[in-house]
Amino acid sequence: MKFLVAKRVLCSLILTPQLTTAIKQCPFLGPDFPSPKSLQNSTIFQTALTNLTSTLKSGLQTAQFFPNTTSLSVNIFSTHTNTSLYNYQYSAPTLLTSNGTHVVDADSIFRIGSVSKLLTVYVFLIEAGDRYFNHPITDFVPELAEVVQVQDAAANAADVVDWRAVTVGNLASQMGGIARDYTGDLLSVLGKFPAGSGIPQLNASDFVICAQPGFCTREGQFLTSLNTRYTYKPPATKYYPWNHPQLTPPEFFLTLTHQRHPVFAPSTTPIYSNTAFQLLGYALENITSTPFTTLLTRSLITPLNLTGTSYQLPLSVPRGVIPSPDPSTAWGLPGNDYNPAGGFYSTANDLAVIGRSILSSKLIPAPMTRRWMKPLTHTADLRFSVGAPWEIERISLPAPQEKVVDIYGKSGDLGSYHASFAVIPDWDVGYSIIIADAPGKPSVLNHAVRTLVNELVLPSVEEAARIEANEKYAGTYRSETLNSSITLVTNPGSLGLVVTSLISNGTDMFGIFGLLRGNLPASSISMTLYPTGLTNSVGGRKEAWRAAIENNGENQGTGILTCSTWATGDSPIIGGVAADEFAFVMGVDGKATSVESRGLRGSMLRVV
Repeated sequence: MKFLVAKRVLCSLILTPQLTTAIKQCPFLGPDFPSPKSLQNSTIFQTALTNLTSTLKSGLQTAQFFPNTTSLSVNIFSTHTNTSLYNYQYSAPTLLTSNGTHVVDADSIFRIGSVSKLLTVYVFLIEAGDRYFNHPITDFVPELAEVVQVQDAAANAADVVDWRAVTVGNLASQMGGIARDYTGDLLSVLGKFPAGSGIPQLNASDFVICAQPGFCTREGQFLTSLNTRYTYKPPATKYYPWNHPQLTPPEFFLTLTHQRHPVFAPSTTPIYSNTAFQLLGYALENITSTPFTTLLTRSLITPLNLTGTSYQLPLSVPRGVIPSPDPSTAWGLPGNDYNPAGGFYSTANDLAVIGRSILSSKLIPAPMTRRWMKPLTHTADLRFSVGAPWEIERISLPAPQEKVVDIYGKSGDLGSYHASFAVIPDWDVGYSIIIADAPGKPSVLNHAVRTLVNELVLPSVEEAARIEANEKYAGTYRSETLNSSITLVTNPGSLGLVVTSLISNGTDMFGIFGLLRGNLPASSISMTLYPTGLTNSVGGRKEAWRAAIENNGENQGTGILTCSTWATGDSPIIGGVAADEFAFVMGVDGKATSVESRGLRGSMLRVV
C-alpha cells in the first residue's frame, strides 16, 4: 500500500508541474472563445449598442457632456466586417459658423493628438521591423552620437542623459527616462513670471527658442510655413553645438542635450515623453533615407486608402471639425517635426481601417504583431501597463467567472482635440473616440465615453462570442469504434467550452486526472477547452484547442499562484502528446464535425 501511494505521488510530481492547485475557471490569458464573426447579427450586441446610444444622447441632452460646444465621433469596428459595427456622431451648434464641416460624420477630420505616437511606431514596424528595438538611438541619430563623445554621462548622471543606453525600444515604450518635452517652457511662453509668483526671474539665456511643439526643425530652423520641409543630411564635419564658435546649433538638440535633464535612468520606469517620438521619427528617416511625411504616406495612407489621415494640415478643410477660429484649438498648429509625437490628423473611418489592419496583420507579419501587442513595462496601477506605445488597460468582465481582458489603446490630447483608440485582440474588435471642444474644455468627456464603451458594450461582445461558440462547438461527440466520448457545453457567465464528460475507451478520465493531481476524487476536477488560434488547412480546416484541467474542490488555496493554468499546460504527456490537446475538424459551414483527443488518440464525431 505504501508503495502504491508513493507511486501515485511520484506520478503526480512527474506528470503535473507542481506550483499549486488552481482555482475554478482559471483560463489561459487570451480569448476563451474564438472571436465573434457576426456581431452585426447579434441581438445582445445590438441591444448594448442601443443602450450606448441612449446613454450618449441622455448625457448630451442633460448637459453632462457639454452639448453646446462638444463635437463627438464614436466608432466600433471588427476585423470580420469591412464596415463599422457602430457609428455615433454629434455636432456642436458652434460648428454652424465654422470654416470646416457643419455636420460631423465618420469621415470628418479631427486632430488625434498622441494617438499619432501609435501610428509612428506602426510606420516604424512597417518600414524597418522591430529588429532595431534593442539598438541604441545613437546608432541612428548622429547628433546624439556626437553628444556622447563630449558629455560624461557616467560622472554627471543627474544632469546628462546617457544616450548610448537609450534604445529605440526604450523610446517607443516610454522607458527612455528622457525629458517629457523640449518645448512648452513657461518662461518662453510667458516672457517673465508675475511678481510674487515665487519663481525667480531668469536670464535671457534661459529662454528656450522652441517654445511650441515642432517649431524648430532638426537643422535648427524656426518654421513659420506649414509646408516647409527638409531632407536631412548628417553634417560632413564633427561639431559640438555648445562650444563651436563657427556653427549655429540645431536648437532642438541643444535644448534636449544641454538644458533638459534626465528624469530617470533608461529602462528604470515608464515616464511619458513626447520628445521620444520626435527622435523615433528622426531615426526612421535615417534608417530609410526618406522624410517621415513620405513614410507615412507610403506605409499607411496609400496601402490602406486613408482619405482623411495626414501628417500636416489637410487640404480638405471643409471636412475638418474646427470648433472655433481661436488658434488655441490647435487645428492649424504647425507641429512639423513634432507631429510623429502628437500632431497627425485622422477620421473615425480611417482609424477603423488602421485598427483592422493591425488586428489582421495586414501590413506587418503576424509574429511581429503578436510581439508588438504585449506589455513591455508596468505602472504603479495594477490595472495599467505600457507597450510600444500601447497604453494597456486591464479590465475584468462581471462575475460569476472573472474574465480578464486587455485593451490595447492610445489616447491623445492636443488643444481642443481629445482622442482614444483601442483594439482588443481577444475579440478582434476595436473602437475610436474623437472629440473636438471649445478651447479650455477638459478631456474628461473622452474618458467618460471610453468607460461607457467598456462597461456597456464589451460584456456583450464576450456573450456574443459564447453564443457563436455554443452553436459551432458545443454538443456530444462519440467514437465510431471505441467507447469514447466527450460532452462540451457553454454557460452564460462561464469561460470556454466546459467539458462535462470525457470517456476514453470506457474509462472516466476525470478520475484519472484526479489521481494524477494528488489522488483527488473525480468530482474535484474540472476541465475547460480554450482556443489557441493555431489551425491546419491541409485536408480541411482543423483548429487546435487546449484544456485547462483544474481542481475545483475546497482546498484551492489563496496564494499568489492559485491561478496557475499557464504553468500547468501541456501536461500530462502521453507518448509525446499532452492529454490537454484537442483539435476540432470544421465543416464547410464553419461548425465542428468532429473532435480529436490527441493525447488519448481518440477521434469522435459530433452526434448532438
